[in-house]
Amino acid sequence: MSFALSGWAALSDEKDDWAYATSAAVLGKTAEELEARLGPTPMKRFSELSPMGEMVFTIGKCQVYYITLDQKVSLVSIKVDHDCQPSLDGVPLLEGVSFEPGTTFAEMPADLTGTWRGNCFGEHCIGIARIDFVHFPPSDSSTPEVFLTSLIDTQEKLAINLAWGDSIVSPVGAYSAERDLKAICGTADQTVAGSILRDLEITLIHFGYRSSETHWTSACPTLPNAPVPISAGMPGSASPQTPSSLADTPVPPSEIGGAVHEMVYSQVRERLIASGYQPVPRPQGQFCGYSEACKLPEADNCAGAGEGECIYFFRKGEQTIRVRGIGDFEGQPQGQIVTAILYSN
Repeated sequence: MSFALSGWAALSDEKDDWAYATSAAVLGKTAEELEARLGPTPMKRFSELSPMGEMVFTIGKCQVYYITLDQKVSLVSIKVDHDCQPSLDGVPLLEGVSFEPGTTFAEMPADLTGTWRGNCFGEHCIGIARIDFVHFPPSDSSTPEVFLTSLIDTQEKLAINLAWGDSIVSPVGAYSAERDLKAICGTADQTVAGSILRDLEITLIHFGYRSSETHWTSACPTLPNAPVPISAGMPGSASPQTPSSLADTPVPPSEIGGAVHEMVYSQVRERLIASGYQPVPRPQGQFCGYSEACKLPEADNCAGAGEGECIYFFRKGEQTIRVRGIGDFEGQPQGQIVTAILYSN
């Protein structure tokens, strides 16, 4: 019985340590102050050449990562995984918010996802790309900033990331220090951005104070002056967009059975039909082209040169989707590689 009691006591101590280590109370603390409460850190890295440093503390099976400024904690980072399901009631704005493995941006309160940042939107970014939703309190507030991050570490996430990046890389108001790399920062309302990003899972939770603007915006030395319109409003938006206003914006994979660009056209076609979209036959007598893909009724036109691009149309109710594919595969009219799945007028 005494063993059982000691086990419960250890778990209780871990719970108390975790609650403290992931609370706003640690902001401004030194390594010595944290080690006095949490025990020795397995990693502590400071440099005379930089005011920024880092520390890691292990509590049970979980780890908490700190970024420091002048050896005082300025930012706390926690991973959302199956061993650690953080409850961050010690952080203003996060009290009562549930973070479990698989939690998506769509499940977050809108006021936590009102500003977006992204560091990379290219195929070469796999493994290092990230999407951040950031909540900035008023400048005169002592409330910590909150960052919710999705690391782009799967092909499905990369497809969502690229669709989102492609939809904002060119509009006026989007700022990019390296436009060819699609490295963009900006602001957007959750009800606008959410229709594309809502399916991304939250990987990391951060809170604190920006110890260095370049730490979060290395590709964005200045921020845009105005929000960037991205896509359709989420369900429940105060001003839902009409189908015609969605033209040329990417279709969320969740709406079409997980279909994404870079899939073979046969797969995209199957998922569109399974989601209730039907092929739209081109007008009688309209010339499509000489490609094998023109044997399909929904093929509107196919280029006779270059990459052999084809355009296909599908409709459900009043909503039309345009699919773009490339490649000329003789005898395989459904073998093109899809490069875009877009809403259309």
